[in-house]
Amino acid sequence: MKASQFSLLSLAMATITIVLASPLKPSLGDCPKVALNASTNIWNSYILHQSDSDYPQLVFQAASRIQNKILKQKVLKVADVGTFLNIDSPQAVTKLQRILLEMIPCDRIVGVSLQGMGLPEQGSYSNLPEYKMPIMPEEHKRNYVDPLVSIISAHPSTAFALIVEPFTLSAFIKPDGRKLSMAEEIYHESIPYALRSLGNLPNAILYLDAGHGGLLGWVQTLPQAASNISAAYKAAGSPPQFRGIAINIHNYNAWDLSPGEFATTRETRNYAQNEQTYLRLLGTRLQQLGVPNNAIMDTSRNGIHGLREEWDRWCNVYGAGLGRLPGLNIQPGQQQLDAFIWAKGPGYSDGSSESAISVYQKYCGGVDAHKPSPERGEWFQEYFETLVREANPPIKVSLKVA
Repeated sequence: MKASQFSLLSLAMATITIVLASPLKPSLGDCPKVALNASTNIWNSYILHQSDSDYPQLVFQAASRIQNKILKQKVLKVADVGTFLNIDSPQAVTKLQRILLEMIPCDRIVGVSLQGMGLPEQGSYSNLPEYKMPIMPEEHKRNYVDPLVSIISAHPSTAFALIVEPFTLSAFIKPDGRKLSMAEEIYHESIPYALRSLGNLPNAILYLDAGHGGLLGWVQTLPQAASNISAAYKAAGSPPQFRGIAINIHNYNAWDLSPGEFATTRETRNYAQNEQTYLRLLGTRLQQLGVPNNAIMDTSRNGIHGLREEWDRWCNVYGAGLGRLPGLNIQPGQQQLDAFIWAKGPGYSDGSSESAISVYQKYCGGVDAHKPSPERGEWFQEYFETLVREANPPIKVSLKVA
């Protein structure tokens, strides 16, 4: 976060109890070179940085439109919560370069979600046959992986946590056998190159996307998920900075809800009724295959459950709330989960509910979607307010209203 933004945020939040902030220390010149040890939980030492430099200003603008004083202060507090930056275009690569010119505290880790293969959100291609094909391996290498390697190498005193290609695994492993054409072939060419190139950088730690239990926790999909992750990891040469997997990215699944969101429906054929169970089941298989199986989990909108009709409803789900704040997982006996994270800033729309547009996807206009909604990536004020209002655990503020 820029120093000027940090000052503005501090002023706006004068009446709030800050629990996540740490002293601002420059990372340019003053921080030592970073050497992350993938055999340990790096979240013991680092706090997730606000890696999307546009996000705090969007939150400030959102707060200015809110009349309710308590909700306003809760919204302002969200601006100080770290998120990952989604690298889903060459322009986003340039944005990362700009972010790294800022003053980053030595105890912060920059989160980057590499999302350059061009695959749609989980399940969304089922109703969108004209969706563009995934990015070909050479283009993925040239426009995303190689530039990211150069950027990270140029900032040896900054720590990076990387999520590698959300939505790719679940594009070609489905309970009903559906596949996106060519996705599996491209996965096994592009993913090993990305893991090999990024997984040897001492200041970066890698988590390969593993979808979520609702899509891959079925008896017929679990072994496929494990074998494909293992194949990619080993084809990359078992890179030393590979820590494990990322789960529930941009999704709504619960960590430990029991008996589970869909436990009383036909979905009982899925044995991973929460992400804790999914991580245990998939992690056991990965361990047997010799693959690191620690994990991070996205909790940016999984605070409320029972809102969806099916597991793969992913678009602006109505009534959703923020989940746990990013940070170290300290639950006894659950050391396999390294940390909870926010994979993107809450408030960005998943897609438009307007059926007339060319990129319309049916789940964005579904009965369980928040409507009307703007196009993917645009700010969605009403949905953002709902996420903050329905946060579970609630966002705590010290403001007293007479």
